[in-house]
Amino acid sequence: MKNLLKLVLVTLAVGCGGTEMDQAEVQTETLATHESALVQCGLSCPSGYYVAGQNCSATCGSCAASPNQVVCNPIPTSGSINPCGSTCPSGWTRTSTTCNSSCWTCYSPSFTNSALCTK
Repeated sequence: MKNLLKLVLVTLAVGCGGTEMDQAEVQTETLATHESALVQCGLSCPSGYYVAGQNCSATCGSCAASPNQVVCNPIPTSGSINPCGSTCPSGWTRTSTTCNSSCWTCYSPSFTNSALCTK
């Protein structure tokens, strides 16, 4: 009887350990896919993010004729993104360019300051 009780307890302990690990893996995947946007001084974003907007902010210093702050969005695994500038993140394909008012200034409808990227 004691051996049967030990077997049941070991089975329960192993079963619980597997469940905890699976939950931890799910939490890690959820966090990785639900990162939020960053706003920071400068003109570039950290690895894993793309420049989604450019601003002039007094907290970042002077910006008479150019932006000094960026809005950085996480790079998704697929879909389409509209980064400021003419290039796409590595692994993405530029399908067109456009004038995006979030990317500093659109001087005219024919002015392009943003790429349309797909993956």
